[in-house]
Amino acid sequence: PDHRKLKNSIINAAVHRKICSSGYYDFKTYLLASKSYLSKLQCKKFSGIIFDYDGTLHEKSNHESGIESQIWSSINNLLSLGINIGVSTGRGKSVRTELQKHIDEKFWSSVAIGYYNGSCISSLADDSQPDTSLSISADLEYAKNVFESLDNDNSVIIELRPTQLTATCSSTYTLNSFVQLCKEHLYNLNSIKFVESSHSVDVILTTSTKVDIVTFFTGTQLVSAENFLFIGDSGQFGGNDFEMLKNPYALSVDYVSQSLDTCWNFAPLGVRNTEATLFYLNHIIPSKETHTFTVSLM
Repeated sequence: PDHRKLKNSIINAAVHRKICSSGYYDFKTYLLASKSYLSKLQCKKFSGIIFDYDGTLHEKSNHESGIESQIWSSINNLLSLGINIGVSTGRGKSVRTELQKHIDEKFWSSVAIGYYNGSCISSLADDSQPDTSLSISADLEYAKNVFESLDNDNSVIIELRPTQLTATCSSTYTLNSFVQLCKEHLYNLNSIKFVESSHSVDVILTTSTKVDIVTFFTGTQLVSAENFLFIGDSGQFGGNDFEMLKNPYALSVDYVSQSLDTCWNFAPLGVRNTEATLFYLNHIIPSKETHTFTVSLM
């Protein structure tokens, strides 16, 4: 592709990412789909945002860059205007600790956290969650035994919590190969699913999804996922944001799915992860009177 054109057009950059994801080159079809989706997105009034955490709100490499401080400033401003904010992540209590450092304490009770890929949902103010003393799922226990039996050289770190099994490794190649082997041994266990991020692979029950965080806001004006804008980094099939970014209004800050109907990445070429999140936040237009916002990328 002509990278000069990609750099100057978020539409062309978005089309390029979708084409790379699908492997099917039909520029005209993807161009029309991207314009249609962007138009739909910009006509929508949202009442809240659901974010992924790692790779979306936080990056180790950007810790000193100031990008994250700008993100949290923007989020605190949105909270002050009555915009609902949720963070759905594969992490446990560590994410609560980090969020409490960045979000003004007066907003904690209204901010939702979906721990362990949505299997535990609570407010940022609730220090009792996630409750790791709960009984562990028998199927996850079985999966853990399979993982350990296949980890012959002890190169993979395997952690089991009541609702999630997590595998991490210093080598991405080793982790991917190991997980593929585990999938083959667990292929007929229909009660579990694998979701991947840039740093780990989680096994959770099929009944859990990051989108479940929306239930935190039930009872307010927010009763549907369509009231939210979803933002994550792993929107590809198998990614831990895939189900979240399948929603009608969803933006990726890195990997996209093959769908033409959602999960587009409109960040400028070369802008990804937290920098892309900040790009989106900088194009949000909030309404103090209605506690809603619109997105204007063009």
